[in-house]
Amino acid sequence: MTPIKICGITRAEDAVLAAELGATWIGFVFWPRSPRCVTPAAAADILAAVPPQVTGVGVFVNQPPDDVAATAARVGLGAGQLHG
Repeated sequence: MTPIKICGITRAEDAVLAAELGATWIGFVFWPRSPRCVTPAAAADILAAVPPQVTGVGVFVNQPPDDVAATAARVGLGAGQLHG
């Protein structure tokens, strides 16, 4: 199976639908200037709504490594996507 990532998830119902349609990764944007930005707490709640085989990916822009690691741990992300 080809892995598929759907990014910019902001609502649990969208994450659930993405998983039902075959997404293996769901992306959360943590860049405050993005209209799709979510808080770590919101991302954790959304990730809890999908099956455990779906991996959360955090999208980070110019954020310090310690902040990235703390957010990843708090949310339960399986991967990070770094920009900048």
